[in-house]
Parts: sequence; structure tokens; C-alpha cells
Amino acid sequence: MSLTSLAVTFWAILAVVAILRRIREVIRLKNSIKGIPVRVVLLSYRRTIANILYIPYICLGINYPWIHKFDDYERNGCTAHVIVSVTPCHATLYVADTEAIKEISTYRPKFPKRTETYRSMGLFGQNIVVSEGEEWKRQRKIAAPAFSEKNNKLVCTATVNIINELFQNIWGDKQEIIVEHGAHLTIPIALMVLSVAGFGNPMTWEADTTPPPGHKLTFAQCLHSVTNDVILNLTVPTWALGLTERLRTLRTANKELKEFILAVVEERRTKQKHDDRWDLLTNLIDASEADDNEYAKLSNSELVGNIFVYLVAGHETTAHGLCYTLGLLALHAEEQEKLHDHIKSVLGDRDPVYEDLNSLPRVLACFYESIRLFQPAIVIPRVAAQDTTFHVSSTKEDDDTTTAVTVPKGSDILAHSVGLHYNPKIWPEPEQFKPERFLGAWNRDAFFSFSSGPRACIGRKFGETEAVTVLAMLISRYKVEIKPEPQFANESFNERYNRIFKSNSMVTLT
Repeated sequence: MSLTSLAVTFWAILAVVAILRRIREVIRLKNSIKGIPVRVVLLSYRRTIANILYIPYICLGINYPWIHKFDDYERNGCTAHVIVSVTPCHATLYVADTEAIKEISTYRPKFPKRTETYRSMGLFGQNIVVSEGEEWKRQRKIAAPAFSEKNNKLVCTATVNIINELFQNIWGDKQEIIVEHGAHLTIPIALMVLSVAGFGNPMTWEADTTPPPGHKLTFAQCLHSVTNDVILNLTVPTWALGLTERLRTLRTANKELKEFILAVVEERRTKQKHDDRWDLLTNLIDASEADDNEYAKLSNSELVGNIFVYLVAGHETTAHGLCYTLGLLALHAEEQEKLHDHIKSVLGDRDPVYEDLNSLPRVLACFYESIRLFQPAIVIPRVAAQDTTFHVSSTKEDDDTTTAVTVPKGSDILAHSVGLHYNPKIWPEPEQFKPERFLGAWNRDAFFSFSSGPRACIGRKFGETEAVTVLAMLISRYKVEIKPEPQFANESFNERYNRIFKSNSMVTLT
């Protein structure tokens, strides 16, 4: 036998041994999971390629938790299911059970955040999203006071001014406004609100079309590139960011967005405290500087990191939530009419003020129902710090029994908001747009669009204030309809619904 043949045989034996060892590991892991059937796939969702592609039995793709919604739970008969991957060999538990998700969200030491999942959110510096343990507590302590009632009032006032400028200077006296994509309206609104209430720097509808001196992109262009190409930031090495025009734009956007934010941070830090400023950045700096303990203060890098998170998470989630809401109202004319009448009964022909918002429950209900159907974050990842047993409920009607599901230490635990929100035992006819669900009594533990527990969305009130104000002003003045197009003249309601709301999971569901 030649040396080449011996080498091939040797490496073949090693490969077989490695494969057999991995098969044994997978079987052992699969047998350690008790209570429910286990599905095996080749590639974990942690592998980049597994998020890009969907190949049965190989990898599930990034949209798997969105596409399948509650299907796998119904198939298993309980509100949890497990996927074991071969490479790397580990278990992922998907949970759509109210009590189990409440436990996962509440007990942080037992279910710590898998911070590496949020690497893209740490692009510009350490921040509240990518932190865990004592570091998270420090950042949360400083950040929480920044989201104050005075900041919420600023959000409302800024939103009213921005929408009025849209009405007066952009739309004018036009009887019909055509918007090719709802996000083309809602993303600029959210960005402008965040610029005022987040930075204290007003933007206008006609401004920011030319990059400032020394920059190739505008602030809005930078933000759009960074948020739209978050997967590229995660997967493409720095040296490769010059290979294509899109990657070069992303590289420039990364650099210039950080420069934009840092310049505002440094400018604001040199100024004395202003009692009449209530934007998030000023509040963050004031809260940080108020502590005599140097360790407790936020560095410039941490301020930049946190402001970046508020920009990305804040403007993305609200903008897309509003876009879905407008689309749903356009498809459900009867709900839009109810909403219009409700707004008029409260406001008449005047603009809303912050004190009005609690008197507009149907507006908030429409927004809640939209982000129940189209959740900003389709899963919230945690990790089991120890061997863990959950008691999850049955999916069968009139069956109150529970199933004990045990997963080993180190397993990924995904609180699956889509599965929770499409559970028909909690939300009857879950596919239907029914804002009435949120009028009167409803199960707050089963609504996970803002997460829950200690790590629930810190900017929830900010987003709700903006959303209610925008919807109240738009729907009081305009009727929203789907633009008629000849090629879609004969489509059914379901066909139109699926066409309009075809979604993908990126930073948030879009």
C-alpha cells in the first residue's frame, strides 16, 4: 500500500471515529432531555450559515421561529419543544408557556442572558443590552432615571411637532398621499423623534439631505446602513468590508455614526447641567455625573454604546410597529373607523398633549395588537445555568394538565414570543387582528413584545408615547388604504395579507 493510501485510510479512520463520537454525544444529550420529543438538526442556529439558509434536517434559518409560530407546540401537545444540533452539540429549548417564560424572565442568575447573541449591539461600546450581572446592574441604575415622565412629555411634544410639520410642509393641502412603503413614513418619524427626545437635536423633514463637512454620509444614512446590514456586521471580518460597494458603505457608516454620536456626547458633557433639557443623552450624563463613585459613571464609550442601542432598538421597533399598525388598519376598515371615532371623541380637532394619552386606550390597543401579531423580537435568548425542569401546559383545549420538561445545564432557552402570542388557548383566533383583546382585562404575562422581568424594555413608555401620538394624529386626519394595483386586483384577503406582511427577522421583525 502506498504512503498516499495509508494517509487517506488514516484520516478516514479518524473521521469515522470523530463522527461516531459526535453521534454518541448527540444521543447522550438527547436522552438527557425528558418529557417531550426531541428534533435533531445538523447545524445549530449559532452557526452563521444556519441563519442564512433553510435546509430540512440541516439548518432551520433565522426565520424559523417566525414562520412556524405555534405549529411545533401543537404537534408536541405542549408549550415547549427541543431541538438538538449536531454541530455544535447542544440543546435549544423553545418555550411558549406563560408561567415558564415568566420564570425565565424573572430569575436572572438561573437563566442568564446569552450576551454573545447581541454582539452587534455592542458595536460602538459596552451598553445595557450586552451587559450581564453586576455590570448590567450598574448600567441599569444609571439608565433607568433617564426614561422619566419629563422625557415622555418631550417625546409627545416632539412627535406632535414632527407630524404637524409633515402635514403643513410636506403633504400640504393634498387630498391623497401615496406612500410606496409604510416604513418610508414611519422610519423617518421615529428617527426624528429619537433625535429630539434622545439627543436634544431637532431634525426636520427637509433637512439632513447633504452630509456635513468631513463626512460622506448623513446621520440618517449611517443609521439606515448599520441597522439594515446588522448581519453583515456580525459575519464579515473588518478586513473584508472594502470588497463591495455595499460593504464599503457599511464600513463608512460604522465609522461615521460612531463619530456623530461621540461628537454629541463630548459637546453635551462640556456644558453645564440644564434643568430645562430632558432628552435621554442629557439625562444619562446627569445621572452618571451625579454619582461620586468614579466606577459608577458611564465613560464616553459607554454613553456612545447606550445611545447607539437606543437609536437602533428604539427607532427600529417603534417604526416597524407603527408600519404594521397602519397596514393592519388599512386592511380592517371597520377597526380603523372605530379608532377614528374614538380619537375624535377625545380630541375633537385639536392636537394631543401628553395628558390625553391615557384617555386613548383604543389607540394603544391597536398598537399592542399589531406588535402581538408582529413581535419586535421573535425570541429572547437565555441559557440554563443548571439542570432545569419546567412544567409547561398542554396545547389541547380544556386540558389543564402540565408536562415536566427537563433540559441539561448549558442548554439554550429561547423565550418564544411568537409562539406565546399565537397560542389559541391564551389568544382566541390568534391570527386575527382584534384590538378589543387589549380593552378591559387581559393576561399581561402572556404579552411579551417588551419582554418582562428585570430586563424588560427600559424604553417601553417612550415607544408607547410616540406610537399613540403618531396614530392619533394620522388617523384623526387621514383614512389609510392599501394602494390599488392592477396586478393584484383579483387577490383574496389572505393573499393580500400575506403579500403586505411578508416579514423577515433582522434586528427586529421587519
